[in-house]
Amino acid sequence: MQTLSPLLDRQAWIDQVAAELITASKLMSPGMAAGFAADLWQAWGHLPPSAAAQYFLDPAVEYPSTF
Repeated sequence: MQTLSPLLDRQAWIDQVAAELITASKLMSPGMAAGFAADLWQAWGHLPPSAAAQYFLDPAVEYPSTF
């Protein structure tokens, strides 16, 4: 992730981090992405793991099958 300017407000930072996490999760298998999202959001305490996994996983995306 690139270094963020301290001039960016909190919402801009959150938006950028969310976009990068969603992009990263689409490169993972569904199981790996679900575990990644659940661990991340559970650690942050924002959402229960199942809701976090649904936020990251898009059923329209084709995932590589070789993970």
